[in-house]
Amino acid sequence: MRGAADFLGDVLALIDGIRQSPEEMAALRGELTDLFEHARAGKFLIPPTHDALRTMIDDAESRCADLLLEGDD
Repeated sequence: MRGAADFLGDVLALIDGIRQSPEEMAALRGELTDLFEHARAGKFLIPPTHDALRTMIDDAESRCADLLLEGDD
C-alpha cells in the first residue's frame, strides 16, 4: 500500500512539473502534432488551445489518481 502512495505522489509530481514548465508544455504539444496534422484525422480535429491542453492534463491527472487509488483497495 505504501508503495502505491509513493508512486501516486511521483505521478502527481511529474504531471505538476509538466503543467508548470513552458518547455514541457511545448514538448507535449509537439508530441500531439502528428495527430492533429494527420491527413485524415486532422480534418476532424482542432489543435487544443493552451487552456484546453491544461484541461486535458488536469483530466489525465484526475484519472491517473483515481485508477491508482482504486488499486489500493
